[in-house]
Amino acid sequence: MLACSTVRRGQSPLTHAVDQVRSGPYPHGLLAEGALVIDEVVYAELASQFPSADALDRFLAETHIRIEPSGPAALWCAARARQRHLSRRGTAFLCPKCGERQTLVCTGCGETIAVRQHILSDFLVGGHALVQADRLLTRDRG
Repeated sequence: MLACSTVRRGQSPLTHAVDQVRSGPYPHGLLAEGALVIDEVVYAELASQFPSADALDRFLAETHIRIEPSGPAALWCAARARQRHLSRRGTAFLCPKCGERQTLVCTGCGETIAVRQHILSDFLVGGHALVQADRLLTRDRG
């Protein structure tokens, strides 16, 4: 995981993150070890931080971040991992602090409300990294 440090005034957190990848806190920066690639999901997530597709594409070009579409093997891997996760988690909510399982029931109809703790996009990013990259760099705070 990329360590956090202070963002300079006027600098976007995303640009700051890329600066960290390039210069450290690693001895020679991660980019000395290979290209930084993203999949379609990450591109879509980044898009919310830019006023236009052209602005995002310029940012990616300037920072030498390449979009590498997910191949069938990465998508298959993501689907299998999500399937395993769904079969193990059950319908309970988990307290993030103590791990206690809680069941949420609708007061209107009595139906148990299932939780979506990990959505498909998490698995797509993981499958892409597992099959098409050497490592995963994340800034995910959730």
